[in-house]
Amino acid sequence: MSVQIIMATYNGEKFIREQIESIISQTFTDWKLIIHDDGSTDNTLTIITEYIEKDSRICLINDNLKFHNSSANFFHLIKNIDKNTDYICLCDQDDIWLPQKLEISINEMEKIGNKSLPVCIATDVCLIDSNGKKYVDSFWKYANINTKSNFRSLILENTATGCTMIFNSIVLEYLYDLTNEEIKNIIQHDWFIALICASDGIYQQLCIPLVCYRQHDGNVVGARKTCLYNKLNPKEGIKSLKRIKTLKKRIFLQLEVLLGKIQDEMSKKDIKKFLSTKLLKHKIFSIRNGFCKSNYFSKSLIKVLLY
Repeated sequence: MSVQIIMATYNGEKFIREQIESIISQTFTDWKLIIHDDGSTDNTLTIITEYIEKDSRICLINDNLKFHNSSANFFHLIKNIDKNTDYICLCDQDDIWLPQKLEISINEMEKIGNKSLPVCIATDVCLIDSNGKKYVDSFWKYANINTKSNFRSLILENTATGCTMIFNSIVLEYLYDLTNEEIKNIIQHDWFIALICASDGIYQQLCIPLVCYRQHDGNVVGARKTCLYNKLNPKEGIKSLKRIKTLKKRIFLQLEVLLGKIQDEMSKKDIKKFLSTKLLKHKIFSIRNGFCKSNYFSKSLIKVLLY
């Protein structure tokens, strides 16, 4: 059983030691950590080099390529993965993995057992602050994340906690030939992978926190809480509307890329209808077919109104 862990780094000197140490401390030991740096100007590369010299399972892709984008960096890493590996794990530079993270994730993948379809699992996380102090036991409960996602609900809401994700090598077949233009149109690599698996294979959510997800000023994607104050606060409302307006355009572009990759005819049919339906019909179609379905009525209503 082999596992390749991919980590995209950029100016991560403050927290990367803790993350690498948490990987080294895993109860499952047959792993390889592959790192690509996006042009760090701090001591990140020095720290990585120290660990490479101490542990042969850690390696750095040293090609001097810079993407200035975490998803593009991850897709570059994915294209450098050995196709013969059993499983691939995504890993952020600033989190902490719990000791049994790999063991539990792999066991769950083995229970599913399907080697011919794309399969991925995402798990819950606990939240820690910049000092490593835990302040939330379950991010999914904290942010009201839908834990019963399917392909249709994933179209409008990413429930995949990327820093916890594990997937099989079949997924790589969907990603190797992505063009740079297609990668630009993908909102998040973890969201895209979840959509592929939910369409053509299996996307599973495991409601066990296996990663300590660190929240700090440098987060590319942070943990936002869905709360009544934010819903009623006019300034927050305006910010949300602007975010959603931009996101809506990008969702359509992401779906166009997905349409060219997936095989499932029902999923393709759903996407084509979703992309082509006019405004009023679009909303009715989305409601009828569960695109706006969420675990809270208020979230479902917001999706109906805005998408």
